[in-house]
Amino acid sequence: MNPNYEEYARLEDPRFQPTEVSHLLEQVLGVSAFSRASQLKRAAQAWHEANGDRERAHTKAVFLAPPRAHACAPRLVVYVDSNVLLADFKTNAELYLARLANWGLELSHIDFRLSRVAGRSSAEMDSSRENKGVHNARSAVEPSPSELAYVDEVTSEVPLDLKEQVQQAMLAFLIKNRA
Repeated sequence: MNPNYEEYARLEDPRFQPTEVSHLLEQVLGVSAFSRASQLKRAAQAWHEANGDRERAHTKAVFLAPPRAHACAPRLVVYVDSNVLLADFKTNAELYLARLANWGLELSHIDFRLSRVAGRSSAEMDSSRENKGVHNARSAVEPSPSELAYVDEVTSEVPLDLKEQVQQAMLAFLIKNRA
């Protein structure tokens, strides 16, 4: 067979036709991954555009949760940074649902939750990160001879199959709690 003919036949075969990347990703990930991502983006955009500066300033995260009932619309979960605003937002949940419906986003419910970083300033979060770095650097320090002797003495009656694990745990505890 002529090599040129095989190449032409291959080019006409649908399996070897060029395809768009999005089509390939849909085959691998499924259509639902793309639709969920676009729905989430649309929900976040709707929340930020349908509400005022106060809501935008205190919203830490927005995501869509699956509906609780089979044929219902999805729920919107909004994380806020203050307990006071959490109560205020929960009070106005129906108002927010109406605003989002006017924007074109149908939801069954809005859940407001307190963010993990609620009430912390950026300076406090930075110092918290620095403290974790200090702790990690301190935990890399080797145990002192007195700590090793203490752990050996305390674990002298521990069964041999557990002794090494118990010693490692005790040494880690002692190193972590150094003053």
